[in-house]
Amino acid sequence: MTLDKRPDLTRRLRAGADEESRKSLVESTAESIQRAFTICLTERTSNRDGIKDGAPEGKKIGIYSFANLVLKLLFRCHKTPLAEQLFTNIMQNSPPLQLYPASRRVTYLYYLGRFFFSNTHFYRAQLCLQAAYEQCHAQCLNQRRNILIYLITSNLLLGRFPGHGFMGRQEAVPLLQKFAPVIRAMRRGDMASFKAALGPKSPNQAWFLKHGILLPLLYRGEVLVWRSMARKAFLLTYEMPSDPNSRKAPTLDLNSMVVAAQLCQRMADGTAYGEHRRQLQPSEGVVHGNMMPDMKEIESVVASLVSQDLLHGFLSHNLKRFAILGSKQKGSPLIAGFPQPWTTMKDRAEEEMGGEDVPGWVTRE
Repeated sequence: MTLDKRPDLTRRLRAGADEESRKSLVESTAESIQRAFTICLTERTSNRDGIKDGAPEGKKIGIYSFANLVLKLLFRCHKTPLAEQLFTNIMQNSPPLQLYPASRRVTYLYYLGRFFFSNTHFYRAQLCLQAAYEQCHAQCLNQRRNILIYLITSNLLLGRFPGHGFMGRQEAVPLLQKFAPVIRAMRRGDMASFKAALGPKSPNQAWFLKHGILLPLLYRGEVLVWRSMARKAFLLTYEMPSDPNSRKAPTLDLNSMVVAAQLCQRMADGTAYGEHRRQLQPSEGVVHGNMMPDMKEIESVVASLVSQDLLHGFLSHNLKRFAILGSKQKGSPLIAGFPQPWTTMKDRAEEEMGGEDVPGWVTRE
């Protein structure tokens, strides 16, 4: 990888290749190591499962050593889609991962988690990264911190926020100042602060972009900010009926959400503070740039939240209200109308998996 950053040293090796077929040194190295990986993976052993006396037999002991090298190179040259075939081959021919040393397990689960993260399978990514973090030695602070970058992000996008005790750990403290503004905005439903924490004026934007988590946070996390905004608007405007036996469903007046969204837009462009209106980039605005959100956008947002099971009820276009269903059965309109995002997304992901193992993670003999 060091030579790949110095093309002047490898110019002679590349001179004979045409422009289309030319590969980077990292890609060529990955292909060479992958051949060694294939030899280890497909070796015929005396035991059908490739396990002897509770350990990998023969060359199969080198499967994850070569796999980790290949994965490191593929992520280095941004060829992560090529890793899918490697994971498929491991699922078909590899002994269980727990039979290998901790260093190989942690590295492999880290890259497997990052692969799922890049493919927006955040629940699977969280499972792999959590296992990698738990198995990583406590003194390996840099490795634990690298895992936490994607583990925290995956959990945030699933609606699961880290506690103060967790963020106080030695390896997590440097990450707190970067993630804290994002977490605070997502909890409060403050779209202006959320966009500012990830926007071009944020001191952390370059760091988020470098690690490939900026766009997932910006566009996937926005959904949870809208959900928090709707919940806060309901808390501030809803009045309990005087008759405890009333059968009238609790409702959220969408006009209150319009007011909240427009206030966030004015905070983003500076007019809420008496400043001259600032020209916003498309991603900095609540909806798009300097566009002021109106009822049409808010109805679309609420309908989207309902379809994702982040709100429970139905939308009345004529009345401009969102009605909550099952508040008496659940004991509270908050519990009934605003289910926990983590529980909702976790249940949906587990249903899609159908009780099967995480692809690429061999856990059974």
